[in-house]
Amino acid sequence: MSKNAKILSIISVIVMLSMMLAGCNIGAPNGDGPSGGDLPFDGDNGADNTATAAVMPETEPAESAVVGEPVSGANCEITLEGDSISVKGNGAVAEGSTVTISAAGSYSITGKLDDGQIIVNTTSEESVKLYLNGVDIHCSNNAAIYVVSAPKKVVIYTQKGSVNIISDGTTYDVDTTDSDAPNAAIFSMEDLDLDGEGELHVTGNYNKGIMSKDDISIEGGSIYVQSVDDGIRGKDSVEMTGGYVVIDAGADGLRSSNDTDTEKGYIIISAGELYIESEQDGIQAETALTIEGGSVTVVSGGGSVNSSSSSGSGGGSWGNWGGGNIPGGGYSPDFGNGKTSPSGGGGGRGGRSVTTEPVSFFGGYTSTTTSDTTSAKGIKAATALTISGGTLSIDSSDDSLHTNGTMTISGGSIYASSGDDGVHADDTLNIDGGNIKIVKSYEGLEAQTINISNGEMNVVASDDGLNAAGGNDGSSMSGRPGQNGFMGGGAAGSGIINITGGQLTVDASGDGIDSNGSITMSGGSVIVYGPTGGGNGTLDFDSRFNMSGGILLAVGGSDMPQYPTVSGSVKVFTANVSISEGSTVSIKNAEGEELISFTAPKRITLVTYAAEELDSGCSVWSGDSKIADMKSR
Repeated sequence: MSKNAKILSIISVIVMLSMMLAGCNIGAPNGDGPSGGDLPFDGDNGADNTATAAVMPETEPAESAVVGEPVSGANCEITLEGDSISVKGNGAVAEGSTVTISAAGSYSITGKLDDGQIIVNTTSEESVKLYLNGVDIHCSNNAAIYVVSAPKKVVIYTQKGSVNIISDGTTYDVDTTDSDAPNAAIFSMEDLDLDGEGELHVTGNYNKGIMSKDDISIEGGSIYVQSVDDGIRGKDSVEMTGGYVVIDAGADGLRSSNDTDTEKGYIIISAGELYIESEQDGIQAETALTIEGGSVTVVSGGGSVNSSSSSGSGGGSWGNWGGGNIPGGGYSPDFGNGKTSPSGGGGGRGGRSVTTEPVSFFGGYTSTTTSDTTSAKGIKAATALTISGGTLSIDSSDDSLHTNGTMTISGGSIYASSGDDGVHADDTLNIDGGNIKIVKSYEGLEAQTINISNGEMNVVASDDGLNAAGGNDGSSMSGRPGQNGFMGGGAAGSGIINITGGQLTVDASGDGIDSNGSITMSGGSVIVYGPTGGGNGTLDFDSRFNMSGGILLAVGGSDMPQYPTVSGSVKVFTANVSISEGSTVSIKNAEGEELISFTAPKRITLVTYAAEELDSGCSVWSGDSKIADMKSR
């Protein structure tokens, strides 16, 4: 075997590995590819994407409180007794069905309160720690736990083995014009920490589930929140370093909302398990959002079958992908009826798939919303979104990952099914690592500037696979409902795509890779299964595509052919062909050695192949028959 043939053999292996990562059960969109079939090759060799789909835990509210292990070291014991409260120790005073804590320290709380309130109101510079051990607290007209003042912070700790229930009524007896009036079942004017080894079930019937006007820190415990508005909101910040959290929200799931201080309004997730089903945004940060680790699952707006189109449920002008109970071919699973309570003999962490309707996983809960945002994105940050680790599974009716600024992905595993864009940044999208699977989207990766230097990416899109939209994108559906407006602007023709490394596989019904400016490629492996026709191209750029390294395979229709301008040791070959969907296709060199082979996911009339150290005399084969000699460009 010649030196060049050996190099090409290695290249072929790299490309085939990249193709296999696209895996089985990824249906091609809009009927251009195999209907509910495998993309782009034999799925028996690919990864099972259903293993990482957005799967919500099977749970419902606890039916009754459960006392756990005894609390040791508390300086005060508070016992709830239906319509009265008894206090043993210092720091708290009971009056009827209300107890007020006025000093720092540790408080052990147990029992049931039919209609009452726990109030924390202290000026101490030390923290207040509430040990919840089998409490069931309902307040019909206010927050069940209300932190008026606690300059240090309040820690709500669920005792090991305990189940605790907190709920409010549908109306509050408060001044609704006061921005500091309570509006959540657990409401705090101060920093709030959620920790422990037990369970906390919160139902926000009035508005939010858990709300802090300062910071919220989630460190431990199993927390289940059901709310008519936001599930958990920390105005200044939310940080999650542990715990198991399940949220069913009528508005946003997890939110930080301070928009007046650029150093606040952020969210950081570094560990723990987080599951969110939300009518609107799953996770929203008013400034920066960082995910460093943990497991995050989000279903927003009913999932990708309910695209952000206004033309009705079950899809829209770009959201109706047809049937097939597989990612990318239209979700059609349901929750089922086998719900079990995590508190009473049962699995709070069993799996069930996303429903095609926004049904609560707490069991038939009808939600309303008063939130001031109407988008239904999976994970959203106003200024910057950074992902360096963790496992993300997102099924969203709007963008799965979205920022109005810059997004950086350097690690982690991301699985997204979107009714609009899979990944969208108004400004710059930097991908420097991680494993990204976008199994359904309108446009897969979209930003004004896209920089790819590392990572594994598999993208399925009903329009453009990659879109650097530095101006108006003529190939997109202009004015579509939910269309991103690119807050940062950018002149027409200013889009940029830079590829220096990584492995990228794209299956697109619109343009495969589209830049409203330029494309440069100096490394990496890129495979594009482009459109079969209709005024789109496998490669589409306004000014130039300069390629000085890497591997490029671009196949699709021949209506709008464009080719890279190569330099250095890179050569590019093309061939006009007629290959039907499902055919086995290979490219061979002049000596008959196979350089690459794949199964055509759709009809192909143009093949473009570019790589370093290519010999002349390449040809395209279908099965055992040569169908075209490739021309050097």
